[in-house]
Amino acid sequence: VEAVIARDHGIDRRVYPAMTRPVGFPVTILEPESDRNRIALGFDMYSEPRRRAAMDKAWRTGEAAATQSVHLVQEGRRVQQPGFLIYLPLPALDGAPAATMPGRTPIRGFAYAPVRIGDFFRNALQPVRDSGLGFHVVAEEDGRRVELFADGPLTGKRHDRTLAVVARTWQVEVYDPYGGF
Repeated sequence: VEAVIARDHGIDRRVYPAMTRPVGFPVTILEPESDRNRIALGFDMYSEPRRRAAMDKAWRTGEAAATQSVHLVQEGRRVQQPGFLIYLPLPALDGAPAATMPGRTPIRGFAYAPVRIGDFFRNALQPVRDSGLGFHVVAEEDGRRVELFADGPLTGKRHDRTLAVVARTWQVEVYDPYGGF
């Protein structure tokens, strides 16, 4: 893995944290190529419980699966916003190295998409940002209510919607201070 990172990205990077399991999935490709994204190269995504749970679900079902909210490695140490990742298992190619586990189809790894939750909602809500509405998004994670995003005044008449995101459920609360809808 280190040789692939050196060859493809021109940097000397060890897998981190050090792999202690027989199966691991270090980041070897991440687009776009940027200094921020380079931080994630070599990170063993399977080492972190929330990532591993989503990867296991995707591997078991063959379908895309999303993590609960996580700290995205490429955020580094600066001000952080929560993120989530979507994983899709890539079937093994004939004769190529593959990850295996009992009862699972061999795979060569995962395609994945990291999403910064704040950026995601700010972009999605751009057309109504000046409307005076407030938006609050929460998820149930590990038996507790976790705030994922808040923007605008959280006062007035509240309208709740459930949003399914790759088999994860988020509660979207829209606040209308004018009571108009």
